[in-house]
Amino acid sequence: SHMVVGIGNIYAAESLFRAGISPLRAANRISRERYELLVPAIRETLSAAIAAGGSSIRDYVHSDGASGWFNPEEFIVRIPAKNVEVLVDKQHSMLEALEAAGVDMLSDCRKGECGLCEVRVSKLVGRVDHRDVFYSERQKEESEKISCCVSRIVTSDTGLASDASGPAVVEIITT
Repeated sequence: SHMVVGIGNIYAAESLFRAGISPLRAANRISRERYELLVPAIRETLSAAIAAGGSSIRDYVHSDGASGWFNPEEFIVRIPAKNVEVLVDKQHSMLEALEAAGVDMLSDCRKGECGLCEVRVSKLVGRVDHRDVFYSERQKEESEKISCCVSRIVTSDTGLASDASGPAVVEIITT
């Protein structure tokens, strides 16, 4: 069995450049030596692109309208001042999970646009996957506040469970 994977024109061109292959050269005219350089070049290109946020990943929108860098995964949210701990499943937002647990939360747009559902992060095990349009890039990098109606917590910088040391956990302070 064979697997065919496409990497997209931007990454293909960059990978070819790294391997020293002209994108104008016909595939049947590329030497075996150059082909052997191509796989590591593709890996380097994709790793660098992921580290930099990709060419379009920051404004990517899934077919269901959800944004974000990573696939949704379960995480734990805690509010120590209210003695609350809630598991947020893949299908619900932190806001929805907290409301279902009986926590009174402020919210309005539920799209990450207004900032009314903002909570402060007091402790974080994992990484914030900001899915809002409310915060600046600097504020997102600081991860001191999040819009709990759309933003999620992921297990690791890569978003891969295999790179995680356990479940993602966020402790918050509600306003």
